Amino acid sequence: MKIQFSLAIFFIQYICGVSAWMSEGHLIGNNLKFQSYLVSRIAYEKLIKKNPNAFAKASELLSYGSKMNPSFKVSEGDYPFVESSIYADIINFQDGQWQTSWHYVNTPLLEKGSDISQFPEFQFKPENITSAIQGILSWLIQEQGFQNNFVYQTIMQRVENNEKLGQSYALRLLIHYVGDIHQPLHCISKVNKQNPKGDDGAIKINVLDQNGSTTSLHLLSDSLVQNLYRNETLGWAAENLLLGDKVYQGVKENEQVPDAYIKEQLLIFEQRLLVGGYRLAFLIEGLFDRVKSSKENKLFLKQKELINELEPTNLSQKDQQKMP
Repeated sequence: MKIQFSLAIFFIQYICGVSAWMSEGHLIGNNLKFQSYLVSRIAYEKLIKKNPNAFAKASELLSYGSKMNPSFKVSEGDYPFVESSIYADIINFQDGQWQTSWHYVNTPLLEKGSDISQFPEFQFKPENITSAIQGILSWLIQEQGFQNNFVYQTIMQRVENNEKLGQSYALRLLIHYVGDIHQPLHCISKVNKQNPKGDDGAIKINVLDQNGSTTSLHLLSDSLVQNLYRNETLGWAAENLLLGDKVYQGVKENEQVPDAYIKEQLLIFEQRLLVGGYRLAFLIEGLFDRVKSSKENKLFLKQKELINELEPTNLSQKDQQKMP
């Protein structure tokens, strides 16, 4: 049975709700990711209605961390599951630069006829958002060999080997990263003669925003939502390659971004945020209530099947067929 709704109305409702929580003293600066709030809010709504048991267990683990580490409370109040979604960004601007590369994966986006071997300066970082999410999931389900993962080893050094505190820390990062991985420019890097090392998800591409101010295409992309009132994680990041051309097309470096570009990107972000929220809910269910993990929930790992459940959609039929 397909879910019928207006995406515009849907997101206005969520943004109004999230904004109300933010107004209670939990500030999001210009550099913090509003989309992570939305993804976690969508997951929150689904979990409290469909699987409150999994939500309660996840909340208990988050609560343990808040009791043991007061710094968690900087961004968290009555709704820690949602409010914790910006913690990874907060520490990234303080003493948490050790996890900077965990927020993205620079999958090369090449021009037609190009080959990555033509750009020896480009370097792919193995410690990225896909491997970080996999490492966190492996740790939280106590998968064999999880202690050998870079995520476990890095976080445990920062929590004085308190494993439950480390898991609480890791869950906060997971909630944020699932939001990031559904932002196209966190998962692609255009590689060409102008940027042989890659453009770092369009950070190196300067444009003029609608107010005429200079910004990077990446930061513009991060701000778009505010303008609108296990190995599967590899596939989640790869989905953004299908959107890569759409993200870059329609803008020219150092020129003002057209209104038509903003409108198209908002449609893309609406869909990516919704997919991210459902996937986050699925992960929480799988981590904290595996008995209730159902076939219905598993379809949300695959964007193609999820898109078929949601109407309307902004992707063409041809693009939907390419989805994993």
